[in-house]
Amino acid sequence: MLGNFEPRMQILDLPFLLPNYDTMVEVLDGDVGREILDTLNDDNMYGVNFWGAGFRHITNNVRPIETPEDLDEIRMRTMQAPIIISTYEELGANATAMAFTEVYNGLQQGVVEGQENPLANIYTMRFYEVQDYLSLTSHAYHAYAAVINSDSWNSLPEDLQEVMIEAFDNGRQASRELTLQDEERILQEIEDEIAINEITDEAREDFIEASMPVHEEYEDIVTTELLHKVYDIVGIEY
Repeated sequence: MLGNFEPRMQILDLPFLLPNYDTMVEVLDGDVGREILDTLNDDNMYGVNFWGAGFRHITNNVRPIETPEDLDEIRMRTMQAPIIISTYEELGANATAMAFTEVYNGLQQGVVEGQENPLANIYTMRFYEVQDYLSLTSHAYHAYAAVINSDSWNSLPEDLQEVMIEAFDNGRQASRELTLQDEERILQEIEDEIAINEITDEAREDFIEASMPVHEEYEDIVTTELLHKVYDIVGIEY
């Protein structure tokens, strides 16, 4: 959503950019994450830090997603986000933007055949009831930026700003730990309701390669400088 205000924020929608939890923490909590948050300054927002709902995964009713080719012609529900729509079109799926509240019925009625979300959303919205396959692709981290009106932030004395930052950082850490615990519980609870598969390391490399045209398409928008700084951390060559 913040990409509607600041296009560079869309960098976190790029597919298969952050390969795992530890690298996500290194990027979002480090200098590059700070630089991404600072892009909001021109919109009178101060980005405190990044929270999140976990990595996004794919469910569908056609087949397990084990390779990029497995997405071919699957009707995928997506958010109204340009990079996400481009991703599924590039991977051969038919992307359909649909309101989140309509997804369950859309899946149940066959309007769409698949969707992508963090495990928490898949569980709370009960998508597993109307889907046959859950593929743990971890193709993007579902990040939330904690933001404050810049004028309000700047009105605080420095010592209170430090207290605020410490509180937000503590909350972020607690949230991440609870999310990891919740995801483990969710997988155990739904394993008899939906077929669950993980992609191999080799397949992930294939997904990264297949996603590069999307990265290239949006490089000018998220800026080459910012994208390459993330590449340097995650180990993607350019």
